[in-house]
Amino acid sequence: MSNKEFIIIGNNIRRLRKENSYTQEKFAELIEISTNHLYRIENAKSRISLQLLLKAAKIFDVDINELINEEYETRKEILEELEEILTKCSDIEKEIIRQTVFNLYHTLRNVGV
Repeated sequence: MSNKEFIIIGNNIRRLRKENSYTQEKFAELIEISTNHLYRIENAKSRISLQLLLKAAKIFDVDINELINEEYETRKEILEELEEILTKCSDIEKEIIRQTVFNLYHTLRNVGV
């Protein structure tokens, strides 16, 4: 794995740890490592072992893909941003946005983007 992949893993672990309201100390205790080692994993200064990756997935109750893929964090951010926009829209505006996204999606697929 490249360093970029370990950066993604570290970011995902940090995000999930915070979403689950775990301090670094508490989460390090749960996966049975030092707080310093967890800090180094979250900041891609240390590579996480497969054993620790599996423990983290089990503790967070997520598929391991959520820990190793960048798309989960990006997709979540996009959905939150869209939800915020939609809460400010009328029903007509929401329908126009839905139709526009649908049409744009199919256009992009047709042109191969």
